[in-house]
Amino acid sequence: MLGAITGESLIERRFWGSWRRLGLLAALVFVAGASQSLSEPPNATSASTISYVGRLAALKSSNTSTTANVAVPRAVSGAHALLIAAMLNGAASGVVSARDPAGNVYTVDRDQADGSGNRLVVLSALNVKPLASGAAITVTFPTAAASYLTVDEFAGVAALDGTASASGTAKAFNSGAATTSQPGDLLFGAEGQSAAGGSSWSSGWTPLTSLAGSARRLSPAFEIAGAAGPYSAAGTASGTWMAALAAYTAAPPPEAPPSAALTVKPSSGLPPLTVTADASASTDVDATPIATYTFDFGDGSAVVGPQAGATATHTYPNTGTFNVTVTVTDSGGLVSTASASVTVSADAPPVAKLTVTPSSGAAPLAVTADASASTDTDATKIATYSFDFGDGSAPVGPQSGATATHTYSNTGTFTATVTVTDSAGLTSTASSTVTVSFTSSPSISVFAGYYDTHHDDSHLQPKPDPWSGSAGVVFVGKPDSSSGGWDTSAVMIANRGSATLSGVTVTVDIGSNHYARWGTQSIPVGQSLILTQTAFENFDGSDTNTAGCYGCDPTLCTTAVLTTIPVVHVTVNGVTTNYSDSRQILNTQGADKAGCPDTGGTRNDESENWQQLG
Repeated sequence: MLGAITGESLIERRFWGSWRRLGLLAALVFVAGASQSLSEPPNATSASTISYVGRLAALKSSNTSTTANVAVPRAVSGAHALLIAAMLNGAASGVVSARDPAGNVYTVDRDQADGSGNRLVVLSALNVKPLASGAAITVTFPTAAASYLTVDEFAGVAALDGTASASGTAKAFNSGAATTSQPGDLLFGAEGQSAAGGSSWSSGWTPLTSLAGSARRLSPAFEIAGAAGPYSAAGTASGTWMAALAAYTAAPPPEAPPSAALTVKPSSGLPPLTVTADASASTDVDATPIATYTFDFGDGSAVVGPQAGATATHTYPNTGTFNVTVTVTDSGGLVSTASASVTVSADAPPVAKLTVTPSSGAAPLAVTADASASTDTDATKIATYSFDFGDGSAPVGPQSGATATHTYSNTGTFTATVTVTDSAGLTSTASSTVTVSFTSSPSISVFAGYYDTHHDDSHLQPKPDPWSGSAGVVFVGKPDSSSGGWDTSAVMIANRGSATLSGVTVTVDIGSNHYARWGTQSIPVGQSLILTQTAFENFDGSDTNTAGCYGCDPTLCTTAVLTTIPVVHVTVNGVTTNYSDSRQILNTQGADKAGCPDTGGTRNDESENWQQLG
């Protein structure tokens, strides 16, 4: 980052390389006010091709000399940049130069004295010829009593962009401003001070290894500029200091082909099928942007393009699988391709599937026919389902729902059939058999139901039938009040045998809720025992669910539905049989159905007709 600036700075700019625009002028930057500070421009980002390779060499000498020789411990790659920071004592004026065995040209990019015999010089060799390991870089200068020298190697540097330098005695050093012409510039800073005390660089700078003696210190650092604008080499110092900044432009990135991307929508359908090929997600991040797109739809038709637009449409008249290809060409003539497939197929009928649960049991047998596994993979999806339960009853449907319920009253083997029809009118059927029988005496049939008269605002449902007052019913239960209201789960035990059943007790478990309210009962031949609430809602399985409860969050209807399976325990003459309510009739399918699905404040009828458990 940039620190406070005092005085004026003349920024010299030199632009090298054929890729740079000709005719740019040197810029003069004036920053006034001792308290003003420069900072990196807002929203700056560094996308530079410049990278730091590493410290190549360093030398510190307290002997009087006119040259400094540093041997490079490793080879230097061609086209890299070598940046030298030199601090000299007693050589306040005169020529400073550098040379190496490869004949690279070193220039003095900034030269700053502190007025007391010390001098800070920044030299550079750009686009160097390779140097072998062990080669010596020689820096020549007027007679100096002490010299400090660092050599750092960078890749991706193109040309000098601007410089600035200053000296002072304040606790904060600042080179003054150098204005960069583009983001990604390398900012190379050097700070020399005639004191052994430490120094530190401002935020944003990456300090490099410094050289320190008994009375002097040389500290180089670098930063990659996030945007064009003014920058300075700044930080804190001890004693008299000199600060220099040299900004270098980055080499342009190498030319690369574009990256093609293609989507085709729709990717399948019936003939004639019109599709749109879209290559707008294609990219080219270098200096030669995408110029044209050419589309081949793979069916022998004429190609579309080359064109500037990134999309094209086409109609396939025939069936088949076709490979669509886009060729993306940039302004430099480099190309890239991408492909996507399109399948055009004739319409096919749906594939019907049917399950009926339960597939057997004693009459009356309540079943659910489920055709939800039916499929149609083409563009004309399933539209309706029609159910025929095969016992002479009226068909159910056609309807959009894939399930239907039915109760078989008579014994026999029945064939339930679903007819599935797609939106083009094509059909398919599937069947499943159901066996209904009366069990031999003595035997029982157990049913679950739900009787609701509290919630009748919408979606009225059939009530369990038979009920209190029906013929052949032993009824144990009480309405809520004199109004006759009900909101209760219900169990029915039908005596299918040839003798009265005595000593019948029933309990129900719904998760952790245990219901044992009805004592010991007898069921005459051919009659049924119906067990419901014996006090206000004291057998309400719906209330065991959080989803749908009154005043609760409506989203619970999809996130908190329970899968708790109620279990009915029937004991006859000391023998207990357990019946699982797998369809969750007693706890209304794991949600308080008065509120699920959410109906905006109305409360739904929760009633469920008798369905046999066993």
